[in-house]
This record gives sequence, structure tokens and C-alpha cells, in this order.
Amino acid sequence: MNKRRKETLTDEDKRLWRQIAQTVVPMHPLMPEVAPPASSSEAVGQQQEPPVRDLVLLPNPPQPPAPAKKKPKPKPLVPGEMVDIDASTSKRFAKGNMAIDARLDLHGMGAEAAYLALRGFITGEYTRGSRCLLVITGKGGGGPKPWIDRLGEDRGILRRSLPHWLNEPATRARVLAVTAAKGHHGGAGAFYILLKRRREDER
Repeated sequence: MNKRRKETLTDEDKRLWRQIAQTVVPMHPLMPEVAPPASSSEAVGQQQEPPVRDLVLLPNPPQPPAPAKKKPKPKPLVPGEMVDIDASTSKRFAKGNMAIDARLDLHGMGAEAAYLALRGFITGEYTRGSRCLLVITGKGGGGPKPWIDRLGEDRGILRRSLPHWLNEPATRARVLAVTAAKGHHGGAGAFYILLKRRREDER
């Protein structure tokens, strides 16, 4: 069998072939090469980190106001008892040695009129800054039964009611103590009343 003779192109043939190839237009243009997807490890390394923003500190939200503490309810006034009063003032008050700033005589008044008069008297003197007051109620019947006058009024009721009237909240807030007066001020038919000092926020 005759071996096929190997054909070789001359330089002239190659030049002509290159000229022809440059005039050839492909029927299907070649698709642009697409880079293969990066592996997961490469993608993580190439992922851009989000920009770091300046940390803005917001002010703390306003806290709700703390509930106001309720003031303890004052103890009931009992004639002769001294509570929350220094020893020197207590001694002078009980012995009737404090100067009387004002006095109120309830003689001849009915219970309602006396109550209104006492309440207004306490309020007015507290506003003026008075400390020691004298209230005259009269002794009343003085016996096991109250004395009833011709109008049917129980004259002993004023003396018995005065401690109760002083313990009403509006009046109690202004009074420190109450005690029976000494003889030269009316004895058992009268009372000393010691007022609290007026607060700065009430002036």
C-alpha cells in the first residue's frame, strides 16, 4: 500500500489562507465567555462588608414619676396628750405659760354656730401665724345630766364636741395639741389649742 504523501503548505499558501479567513463571517457568533461562578469560599472572601456607621447613643426614655408617698394620717387629738412636741414647749403649753395669741368665746352659741365659728377661728389664726389659742366653751351642766337651757340647747355639748371638731381632717392638719385651760383662763370650761407652724409653701 502506498503511503499518503504528507502535504505541506508553502509560505505563500499560508498567506493566502490568512487573507481568505479574514473575509469569512461566522453564521453563529461565538458567545462571550462567562467566568465560572466562584466557589463558596471565594464568594465569602470577596463579599463586601457593610460600611460601619457611627453609633448614635439615644437618650434614655423619660422615666415615669415616682408615685407620691402618702403622708401618714395624724393621730387623733386627745386633750392633754402631747405628740411630736419638744419637751420645753409641751411643759409651757400644759401649764398655761405660753402667751395667748387669740381667744374665742363660744358662750351662748348653738352647736352649729359654734362649730362654724371654731373652724373659721382656727383657719384664720393659722394663716396669721398664731401658735397658742384659748377657746372658751363653758362647763355645761357639770353633773351626770347635761344642763338644758330654756331653748332646749345642751350647753355641755360644746365642751364635749370641741375635741371631735378639732379632729376633722382640715382642722387637724393645723393643730398640734389641745388641753384643758388653767383656772385663771377658765379651767374646765376652756381649752388651750396649740397650732402648727405655717409651712413655707403656704405663705
